[in-house]
Amino acid sequence: MKLDGRHDFVGFMSQHADAVVSHQWQNEQNIVYLDALYGGYPLVHNSPWLRDLGYYYPDSDIEAGAAQLAHAARHHDSQQERYAGRARSFLATLSPRHAANGSHYARRLLALTSDTGPGRASC
Repeated sequence: MKLDGRHDFVGFMSQHADAVVSHQWQNEQNIVYLDALYGGYPLVHNSPWLRDLGYYYPDSDIEAGAAQLAHAARHHDSQQERYAGRARSFLATLSPRHAANGSHYARRLLALTSDTGPGRASC
């Protein structure tokens, strides 16, 4: 199935699908990946950004993607707790409350407000 535009991800997944298969080209940080991981749905994808999460296949290797989909169909339910735990750990790093993100943000603000002479510090 192909969906264009915006949709109610949770409502759709709960009624019509069991997995997300996403092939991207120059859009490796698609928000639907995060929705799938948050919901614990099998995510078959080729996003290098998330190569250690979901069921990754490289580049445009459709055969490898099909193999990952078959693997997810056979094993996802038995590995659900581990899958969800890894996804939660990763998603926590994206939170504004994550310590590293707060620290980085504070450093950027300090750089903007520090007086370094004729020009201000660049970030």
